[in-house]
Amino acid sequence: MSTAIDNFERHFSDKYETARSKIENADRLTLTHSRQRVCVDHFTSGRLRVNGTKGFLKEEVDHVVSEFEHDPQFFLKANASGPAVAARTPEQDIVINITADAKSFCNKASTHSSKLDAAKQRLKEFRHNQLRSLSSQLVQCTSVRDDRRFAERVLNDMQDFFNYFDQYFV
Repeated sequence: MSTAIDNFERHFSDKYETARSKIENADRLTLTHSRQRVCVDHFTSGRLRVNGTKGFLKEEVDHVVSEFEHDPQFFLKANASGPAVAARTPEQDIVINITADAKSFCNKASTHSSKLDAAKQRLKEFRHNQLRSLSSQLVQCTSVRDDRRFAERVLNDMQDFFNYFDQYFV
């Protein structure tokens, strides 16, 4: 997979002299044209920084960096459509939003799974307690007061689970 510096180098190498180097916590691409020199630093945190002498080269690099920060697909679109950048269609906006939502959901899938397992266990415990199952290994309540407290605890836990899942599934 190409990095941002790879994309910048591909984009500018036809027009300007390029040189890559590694600095502390970043990759650097240096662009040179006549007496103008501009450095693009891509830090491990993902942040981009542009340094260099004022002039048309720096202005062009600043413009490309701002376009890239606004739309990370900038270079793909530039390569697909030639030198001009194509405008995003509404369908592409929808696909990008759905992809971002799907990635976010997948990151939370293990948490959702553990919450569901905890809810199943709590309901199983409640069912065993209510049926007074002899096969149950769980401690059984001995008084009405204990039963009521246990039922309230299960109800509160189920409400917490409902509130958790209500955030993600509307």
